[in-house]
Amino acid sequence: MKKTLIILFLILVGAFFVRLHRFDWPVADWHSWRQVDTSSVSRTFVQEGYDVSRPRFPDLSKGVSLIDNPQGYRFVEFPIYNVAQAFLYQNIGRFTLEQWGRLVTIFSSLVSVVFLYLLVTKYTNFRTGIMSAFFLAFVPFNIYYSRTILPDQSMVAALLGGTYFFSNWIELPEVGSRKLEVRKLLYFMLAVIFTAVAILLKPYALFFTLPIIYLAWHRFGFALFKQWSLWVFLILCVSPFVLWRGWMSRPEFIEGIPRNNWLFNGNG
Repeated sequence: MKKTLIILFLILVGAFFVRLHRFDWPVADWHSWRQVDTSSVSRTFVQEGYDVSRPRFPDLSKGVSLIDNPQGYRFVEFPIYNVAQAFLYQNIGRFTLEQWGRLVTIFSSLVSVVFLYLLVTKYTNFRTGIMSAFFLAFVPFNIYYSRTILPDQSMVAALLGGTYFFSNWIELPEVGSRKLEVRKLLYFMLAVIFTAVAILLKPYALFFTLPIIYLAWHRFGFALFKQWSLWVFLILCVSPFVLWRGWMSRPEFIEGIPRNNWLFNGNG
């Protein structure tokens, strides 16, 4: 056990330091436009307060939605990432707002490494788990995106966490001691929180819940549709996203929603 923790710790330390590459450079690298958009929402929180129901940024043009945006609304993912970035900058300081954005992403990527290790080790063995953690930590593609000012890495961390806690919850027996019931409830709540946050951060997280669906099927078979606890889990995970989408779809916010027809080849 001690050896395991030492190896995992060394991987995390190495992963942290390689992600500090050009840590203090301006936001002018690949996807800089998207990183700047994300960071500018956080800057607005710092300057004007944390109105998470109406995230805004300094772009008042029609370039994003093809509609004039005089309020500067920016309705994309729920601004959990932006709140973390702005809060750390305001309350700890020491680094610039952009550097805090990178640190939030770096920390999220390290959490992803830990959860991936736990999941893979649980279903295979220690060696495979360590190898999985190592490659997630040091694949160059992932190193780059694990230091960008984007919420995607936070989504990955939350989704892996939700999957891990879901697996723990669903494998516990239905009935047992009081201690077991408390443990089961704790795993359930953590699974809901992590999964709901992942979907709020990036809706396409729904596509990556297939392992959760498989775990439910492996545990219950086709009887999974009769498990009321799974329906409660689904409703609690998806409801925050549905409420957010309903709120941002109000007519007064339409100019703050980026056009997305190009996702379906709308621009040919």
